[in-house]
Amino acid sequence: MNKKLPEGWKESTLEYVCDFINGDRGKNYPSGSDIVEKGIPFINAGHIQNNKINLESMNFITKEKFASLGSGKIQRNDIVYCLRGSLGKNGIVDIDKGAIASSLVIMRCKKNIINHKYLMYVLNSKSIKKQQIRDNNGSTQPNLSASSVKQFKINIPPLEEQERIVSILERAEGTIYKREESLALLDELVKSKFIEMFGDPVLNSKKW
Repeated sequence: MNKKLPEGWKESTLEYVCDFINGDRGKNYPSGSDIVEKGIPFINAGHIQNNKINLESMNFITKEKFASLGSGKIQRNDIVYCLRGSLGKNGIVDIDKGAIASSLVIMRCKKNIINHKYLMYVLNSKSIKKQQIRDNNGSTQPNLSASSVKQFKINIPPLEEQERIVSILERAEGTIYKREESLALLDELVKSKFIEMFGDPVLNSKKW
């Protein structure tokens, strides 16, 4: 971490800026037979895509099973973070109800300390990646303990500055996405013009 920080910034740990909530790993933990076609989302690492929760391939549990869980229940704007396998994979929760698998942990931002979007960007920073590698204690499968993640060090600016940083990064991402989309469209246009002028090179319909 930086030795000298800008005025108003401070160095802290993740434990200070957010609460950690593990999944329920007791007797009520959902098994394969508890998964249903419709119900309450039961989130695992595979459902985290592009820092969001993808509902398209979601697993679901019944309201009764959800009610029986003693922990691991998400709230909107929580961040779910992967402790096993795809270390550090994370996503912001944009649904109101659900539960997490045991490979994940919930990070719930403390009000007036950290912005959830700012935390998401921090979790994807090089500094955090280095700390993940350092604390990986898995032999055959990458593994982090929630207690070690709690001690990850981060730099925290004032909330107003956090929001400004988020705004800048979101605009940058939008620009990158639009550029990638433009390049993809241009590529398709070039291909279509090529085929229009010269035909499909595989079928060689114009007998070149």
